[in-house]
Amino acid sequence: MFLQPQLKALLRDGSQGAEQHDARNLQRSWRKFAAFAYVAEQYGYQYDGLSSLSPTGSPNPYFAFRRLPDAPERAARAAKLCPTVPQGGQLPGMRTGGSRLRPLAETQGDVDLLHARIMVDYSRTHRRRGLIALLVMPVAMLIPLSQTGFSAPSLLVYAAIWLFFAGLWMAGLYTAKHRYAKYSRVLHNAGVDWPPKSSLTQRRGQAREMPGPAVARDRQADEIEREEGQPDARGDEHPVDRVAGKEEKDSQDDGKQEDVTQNAGGVAATRVDDHA
Repeated sequence: MFLQPQLKALLRDGSQGAEQHDARNLQRSWRKFAAFAYVAEQYGYQYDGLSSLSPTGSPNPYFAFRRLPDAPERAARAAKLCPTVPQGGQLPGMRTGGSRLRPLAETQGDVDLLHARIMVDYSRTHRRRGLIALLVMPVAMLIPLSQTGFSAPSLLVYAAIWLFFAGLWMAGLYTAKHRYAKYSRVLHNAGVDWPPKSSLTQRRGQAREMPGPAVARDRQADEIEREEGQPDARGDEHPVDRVAGKEEKDSQDDGKQEDVTQNAGGVAATRVDDHA
């Protein structure tokens, strides 16, 4: 039902050269959405994890698809293999007839890995989503409490309702952790590093960059060198600099003395010639 509009939006972004395509799971099945992600890759858009377009903790988040460098070639090849896609025909890598998002046997492995990536990303959204709901619920419960009054029975009912939803959140959190561990293990066994470290850093915002051990040692060495080259607490130069300056000054004085001696000898020779 919602597949055709999603395909049209994907093809439109591809024709316009958009660097990123964002899509939600409107297929009522995460495996079908993984099949859609495979189709998007055939048209030049690779699955790239959660999109920044979604609010934090959204129950139905957007997922990002990053444009590949060879996207035009991929789209042209897919259009040649499956020319009836805009009219509801067969999709690249999918079976004909029935549901259009049924992978072929040779593409099932790639779709399964995409499904594992999607489930890992989606599992990471549960903690914040449930926490926001538990924080909003007390405020929402103030409305019926204001009608019935803040009596002991009302507060007990309110507490029981909140504990019930807190229990649901804990059960959902356990399920999400189990699902995250399961599909992370699938990706690890397949040699897939997911989610990428750069993607995690971008989701958390521009955190302060901490220097590594080698950089810290270089900075410390530079600071020591600067401190050694600066005057000490008594206002004198560093001992090494004082010795070097003294030697340079002595050599300059010796040069001046030689010049004076040479000039004096020259004057004396001139006077002898004049007397002669």
